[in-house]
Amino acid sequence: MSLEAGATIFGGADTAMMMIQSVGVHPNDIVLLIGASGSIGSYLYQMLLTLKANVTILSSKRSFKYTKSIFPSAQVVSDIDLISNNSVNFVLDTAGSETLLNQAENKLFEGGTLFTSALPTYQKQRIDIYSEFNNNPISPNRYKEIIEMLSNGTLKAHINKIFKFNDVKAAQHYEDETASRGRILVNINE
Repeated sequence: MSLEAGATIFGGADTAMMMIQSVGVHPNDIVLLIGASGSIGSYLYQMLLTLKANVTILSSKRSFKYTKSIFPSAQVVSDIDLISNNSVNFVLDTAGSETLLNQAENKLFEGGTLFTSALPTYQKQRIDIYSEFNNNPISPNRYKEIIEMLSNGTLKAHINKIFKFNDVKAAQHYEDETASRGRILVNINE
């Protein structure tokens, strides 16, 4: 459950930055991003673009239209079979489906890397790829970078809905009952 005050609107950007740092994405790397409709995936996609990576987003059918609306120029697919086997350097996962990760492994080049931020117990099937999960914090300087990116517009926080402070229970129910689509905020100043 992630209900935040407006001051922590960058929540999720830290995980996205940690993922990119962990795997070392470079310009022109080919990345399959699983899940970009939630806060981590949304920030991750934007950061990958700043690195000039070649990104394809794999979206669920239920989130496909929303993902295309927030990233209209993105290459978004809802069927993993549309991605060729042995065609990507990195699979970056924010969704946490073991079945989907098993399928995504086949999309990696030999020596490619699968990183999941959502499934710490994932065990890779292929011996010729790398698989990683970590939850290491980023440095204070990286937080400063995130704040700067948000302030200069390099990163955009996608806000799903803002609730009044008295509506915290409604916000919790909303979070539990809807698909992950941006930040859900509780305004503590009202």
